[in-house]
Amino acid sequence: YPESGRLVTLYHSYPGANIPRDMASLTTYYERRGNLPALASLSAISQSSSVIGETGATTLENVGRVTPEFFATLGIELFLGRAFTDAEMTYQTDHVAIISHEFWRNHFNSDPEILHRSVRLAGIPRRIVGVLPPGFRFLSFTAPIYSPLSSENSERNLTARHNNTVMQVARLAPGATLADAQAQVDAYDAANASAYPEASMVADAGFRTHVVALHADHVASARPLLLLLQGAALCLLLIGGVNLANLLLIRASGRARDLAIRQALGAGARHIVREVMAETILLTAAGALLGLLVGAFGLQLFVALGANRLPLGTQIVLDGRLAAITLLGGVITGCLLAVPLIWFNLRGRLAVTLQGESRGSTSNRKTQRLRQVFVVAQIALAFVLLTGAGLLGLSLRRVMAVSPGFRTEQVLTGRFTLPWSGYNNLKSFHLFFDRLEEQARALPGVVATGAVSNLPLNGVGNGSVMTIPGHAPRPGESAVAHDQLGVAGDYFVAMGIPLLSGRYLKASDVSFDTRSCVVDAAFAQRYWPAGGAVGQPIFRDATVGPEDKPYTIVGVVGTVKQQGLTERSPVGTVYFPYSHIQLRDYYLVARTSLPPEVLAPTFVRLLRAIDPELPLTDVRSMAGRIDHSLAATRTPALLAALFAATALLLSVIGLYGVMSYSVAQRTGEFGIRMALGAQRADVLGLVLGQGLRLVVLGLAVGLTAALLLTDAMSSLLFDVRANDPLALGGIAALLAIVAAFACWLPARRATKVDPMVALRAE
Repeated sequence: YPESGRLVTLYHSYPGANIPRDMASLTTYYERRGNLPALASLSAISQSSSVIGETGATTLENVGRVTPEFFATLGIELFLGRAFTDAEMTYQTDHVAIISHEFWRNHFNSDPEILHRSVRLAGIPRRIVGVLPPGFRFLSFTAPIYSPLSSENSERNLTARHNNTVMQVARLAPGATLADAQAQVDAYDAANASAYPEASMVADAGFRTHVVALHADHVASARPLLLLLQGAALCLLLIGGVNLANLLLIRASGRARDLAIRQALGAGARHIVREVMAETILLTAAGALLGLLVGAFGLQLFVALGANRLPLGTQIVLDGRLAAITLLGGVITGCLLAVPLIWFNLRGRLAVTLQGESRGSTSNRKTQRLRQVFVVAQIALAFVLLTGAGLLGLSLRRVMAVSPGFRTEQVLTGRFTLPWSGYNNLKSFHLFFDRLEEQARALPGVVATGAVSNLPLNGVGNGSVMTIPGHAPRPGESAVAHDQLGVAGDYFVAMGIPLLSGRYLKASDVSFDTRSCVVDAAFAQRYWPAGGAVGQPIFRDATVGPEDKPYTIVGVVGTVKQQGLTERSPVGTVYFPYSHIQLRDYYLVARTSLPPEVLAPTFVRLLRAIDPELPLTDVRSMAGRIDHSLAATRTPALLAALFAATALLLSVIGLYGVMSYSVAQRTGEFGIRMALGAQRADVLGLVLGQGLRLVVLGLAVGLTAALLLTDAMSSLLFDVRANDPLALGGIAALLAIVAAFACWLPARRATKVDPMVALRAE
């Protein structure tokens, strides 16, 4: 976006209520708009989904509900038409829409008269008033249609100040800083801290509005992963560069006499430098070009590993900037590799070099030490990469061993949304869910079926503070927000969530005369640690009025991982009948005796038969959803393992090459030793000792570096210590064994030296 560095987002935080980050509210948007000088403009967006299209051909698509100044705040000019107006922000006047450029092209054939046409959204025709520019997207959110963020007065008043349902996006005023905006927001919140009923409860929860840079906030979750992968790639580049430097030094040792002759015939230092630079840069540039071609195909591997699910991950493409960086990196690597070669070629004395009759006379201790330093560096870097890969792999294994709290096998799921046009009263909801359960249960292979407002492991919570009679927070404590879900049918049976006490919800509970709910074990343990949760009353809201009626807990079920498998301390979940939650987005859940994928088309047709307006989308097995939820853990583990395996291979090759060259250089020495009575075991031990000393030194350096760097990985690990001694010891043992084998091969060759042949060569 234009001047994107000035874009910020505002979100609410309630650390005392176990909500470190939440969205903002529509009320605070209207309160803050125009009242904070540090913000040139303030807007809001609600990301949801809705049914689009004509009856029988509808699809469920993303829809962005935005305030009038949203696109202007981002600095986006519409391709056609206009933005929304304040007058269109009510339910009675919001029948307008702005469509994406792609939707205009694909569904309206780029009709220039598009502003006189309409699009059907949630079963209601909406007049098109604008078309967005090509390629527009809001961060990682892509939507074909945007509608007004409409509301009524009750959704904007003081009682709704902390009904956090929208994302606030603002643009800083010229000359204003983040600190200025934060100070003004803090002052404004403080001035209005006591103007609503829940003021004391919100204060106890440590409420604060945070103003952060939009880009930094969006990529915050991926930053540790990206830094880890960039560090691993840099280590791999260093290992490859060190390996190549060693090979080039060995090659330079063999050509030392040739270069000495050239210098004796008049070649100057400039000629030597130019030749070395040209050779190394051409070599590394060619390698970079080859790597670029391989990398173009490797991007498909990123998609397979789930990198497209990272923030902005769908924009990972091979473009001109990436190609330029890769080729420039190859040139810079070539320049750096040329430095030790130039030093080696220019530091030697011509007379000594020309007098030598063997390659061994051109290599001295300084060059050998330099090559040994390179080997130590390779092993140390390989140890760091192996440590990172090992810890991430161990973490992934621990995550995969976590029980989600339900039976994952043979469960089919799909998403649907009930549009306003056909479902504007409770009776229509009842009719739909009754027909769904009746007809789904009659399908062959269906064991149980139900629906829920949000599936486990989605990473999206619906937290809200509730009132538990007799359980007021102690001084200094805050009420805790709990997940609230709406369920229909035999959801618990379909998911395989165990009943611990009491009963499940049943059909009669959907009536408003019967106020029943089910809680999970985490909720029950928090308030009734000695047991006895069944029969207890609870209120859905944070404040209770004289006319409010409590819900009665009729059952306790097992705790389910709602946020993800890595969720450490579940806050507790309360399940209400769908009629009491009054949401429109649901997930169908069916336990089957057949493979879930086989029944997927049947359920898609079933929903169309019940209501031609309803498409069933995102149809997947629950096992597939769990696999999807592991992408953030599996992707870094697999990529780190790939990098570490490559690093190990390069290090072993480098160590083998140096040891082989050393054996070749010392052939005469071994011949003399054996002629004087040395046994093959003595020669084997001599060569192995030299190599293993380098290995031990490399492991020591690598261990020190790993201990310093692995702390940065803590946020990516689950149930694994960054300095786990077993993991570090196992990795050190693996690297030592492989490196010892790389040393043993040249050492074994040294024991086969024929003393007579070696002495004759000397």
